[in-house]
Amino acid sequence: MGLTICHYSPFHEVIEGGIKRSIRQQRKVLEKEKQIELVTDAEKDYDILHLNLGDPLSIYQMFRAKRSGKKVIFHSHITEEDFRDSFKFSNRLAPIVGKISDFVYSRADLLIAPSEYTRRVLEQRGIETSIKVLTNGIDTERLEGENQSRSELEKKFETDGFHAVNLGMILERKGLEDFINVGEKVDEDLIWFGSTGGKIAAKRKTKKLIEKSPENVKFPGYIEDVRDAFTLADVFFFPTREENQGISLLEAAYREKPLVVRDIEVYEDLLEHEVNCLKADSVDGFAKQIKRLRDNEKLRRKIGENARETAEKHTLQNVGKKLVEIYENLDGDAAK
Repeated sequence: MGLTICHYSPFHEVIEGGIKRSIRQQRKVLEKEKQIELVTDAEKDYDILHLNLGDPLSIYQMFRAKRSGKKVIFHSHITEEDFRDSFKFSNRLAPIVGKISDFVYSRADLLIAPSEYTRRVLEQRGIETSIKVLTNGIDTERLEGENQSRSELEKKFETDGFHAVNLGMILERKGLEDFINVGEKVDEDLIWFGSTGGKIAAKRKTKKLIEKSPENVKFPGYIEDVRDAFTLADVFFFPTREENQGISLLEAAYREKPLVVRDIEVYEDLLEHEVNCLKADSVDGFAKQIKRLRDNEKLRRKIGENARETAEKHTLQNVGKKLVEIYENLDGDAAK
């Protein structure tokens, strides 16, 4: 029998967004890897503890594992930088979240960062723990084919013509204000599928922005089958201001959707302007790139096909192999 990995995450089902998706995907790939045995109960015997969130129970299990001489891996999903402008009171809480994250990351034996950008952020914060970069990955099984036809979706969401679509939690940090303002610059419908986090978590400003958005900017809410969002999308418009990677962006790329993104550091390594995306850094710039794609089918096809090539490097099959390699290397270090 190979290594036993305790993939412990007691609260991932009650959170929303990309972290929840990443945790589910990690478990999915690990269940298929024959070299390891996967457990989720920290009371069972295991070789390596793999954590994703800095909640009190996870921190307790981290110290418990360390006292027992076991290795601890932490997925560094959360930083102070990307926690800001997210939920109610997030800006006040961000420094505290940053300190807690720094505390747990510094005590792990290994960190997994979803991008080179996140690695740089952690190193700039003084984290000396060894860091491996490993994509969150995309579950291609949930992306293949169609759930509903485009005409059915247009009828359902009362829209037609050319669509610029976003998918993910509706947060200020993710460029909500610019998304809405772009809607005032173009005639096409802009559709953002996702949740605000609910009445308790959503910021008052977020609610007001949505309420005052123009008619061609639509927020239908959470969508159960993400294929519907991509069936409807002619362009994937992702104006986020701060991101550690962005699973929905990779999913859109896999579906060959031309990407319009903000020109930010995290995408310097992943995306190249005019090759597998179009980049901008202002409302006018975003509107210009969306119009370019609307008017140029050849450009849409080129950007979409190149985006697909990029996304194929991020499949869960590749993630699973690399995760097992990380576990085995860490276990080998422990045995020395």
